[in-house]
Amino acid sequence: MRDLEEIKRVQEINRKILNEIARVCKKYGICYYLDCGALLGAVRHHSFIPWDDDVDISFTRTEYERFEKVIEKEWKDSNFLLHKPEDFLNDKWLDFIVRIIDTSEMVDIKLYDKVGKEAASNIWNRPGIDVFILDCVPDDPKCQKKLCRLMTIDYGLALGHRYSIDYQEYRGVEKIVVWILSHLGKMFSVKTIVNRYRAHCTKYRDCEGDYYFYSNFSLKDIKKRNKREWYQGGTEVYIDGDVYNAPINYHEVLKMNYGDYMKLPPEHERVLKHVRNL
Repeated sequence: MRDLEEIKRVQEINRKILNEIARVCKKYGICYYLDCGALLGAVRHHSFIPWDDDVDISFTRTEYERFEKVIEKEWKDSNFLLHKPEDFLNDKWLDFIVRIIDTSEMVDIKLYDKVGKEAASNIWNRPGIDVFILDCVPDDPKCQKKLCRLMTIDYGLALGHRYSIDYQEYRGVEKIVVWILSHLGKMFSVKTIVNRYRAHCTKYRDCEGDYYFYSNFSLKDIKKRNKREWYQGGTEVYIDGDVYNAPINYHEVLKMNYGDYMKLPPEHERVLKHVRNL
């Protein structure tokens, strides 16, 4: 019973943050989308996924930049905080994901263990929403391959600024490459690496290609290709009666990310990913 109550509490905190994002976006005509598990929950459960302990949203690059600008005013004296990859203290790095944090709430989160409590002291155990950015990618497969290679190198360099690296996440020669790149990465500041990464993400921002990609998500996800037409407008979806925005063709987005997304996963996969075991 306690576990269920704690999960519900985390989800209610996430709902509060999400509602604030939706409010700001509606006020300024900014287009955001529910994505990944949050979108799946809205479509399959009309609620949060019962065992899901985080919320994901996405913006196209242009819309994200508009959002980033307006919240400087909207959240100036609030508990909401936009936390960027370079904002950890002591030149530490976790990943390239932007997070929107509620500094008034506390939850026992294992997410920040990879940077250490001192580096994450300003947001330690503060719940937040992941923000994924959709950047343009050219149709040319050679350009796509080169871009992925450059961003993979950036990721490896940034790993040198983690509190610890779990080499069990990598196989064979990958471990050697990670070791080399992470040691080279210590020669550069996190800010330098993040700026390099963003420059690669936005290199083709003005191209008229048919695809977007999740530029600040995991390495495996930067290889996914989201058709631009899936995001030509939004549609309404519901979480417990609250209305949120989703890609106009959310079916294709969910199919790309989850396959047969209406099928429930095996019970052993229904676990919390960010909050420590309750």
